[in-house]
Amino acid sequence: TKEGGFKKVVQIALALTKEGIPIFHKTFPGNVFDARSLFELIRLLKEYGIEKGFLVWDRGVTSDTNISDAKKLGFDTICGVAMKGNVIKEVDNIIENEEIIIPKNRVQLHNCSYYVIRRKYKLGSTNGYLYVCLNPKNKVETQEKRLREIHEAQKLIQKRKKIKTNVQKYLTRKGNLIESVLHQTEKHDGVSILFCTKKLQTEE
Repeated sequence: TKEGGFKKVVQIALALTKEGIPIFHKTFPGNVFDARSLFELIRLLKEYGIEKGFLVWDRGVTSDTNISDAKKLGFDTICGVAMKGNVIKEVDNIIENEEIIIPKNRVQLHNCSYYVIRRKYKLGSTNGYLYVCLNPKNKVETQEKRLREIHEAQKLIQKRKKIKTNVQKYLTRKGNLIESVLHQTEKHDGVSILFCTKKLQTEE
């Protein structure tokens, strides 16, 4: 917490129909979603007569084991993916070689516009599709915030004052901007990654 204390962490699984109607919810202790949690969730789904569908979770839960186990039990997965390892290579290849911001890639979600590119991808041992999603508005806001922090840090360096840890990598000891480091970070601004075991239209 902001006060420096600790509170119990729980995870909540919510089962919905395709129309968004709640069926049931289940809480799980801790911040680990392991095989036991997955099997318990699927057991509950089958108790309600649900034999197939999509399991949706964030990147903190995503693992090759969870995805492959869900697939074996008859459920597809839509999940967030952390920007690391081979995923970065695939994303960088798309960013550097594809034109992302074009009409055919545009998806409107509430008040936000996303530009989405889908590619076949194997995550661990599971075949599926990688969805690279760019939010231009978020990209600009993230970059502007970072540049403001860098500018403030440069003024602090001139006054021989301490600067924030998160901006130290962008500046030399004298406060000069290291443009190569900034460019590398900016490349992934506004980008989020989804993995799905089933081919879906980007609008979905």
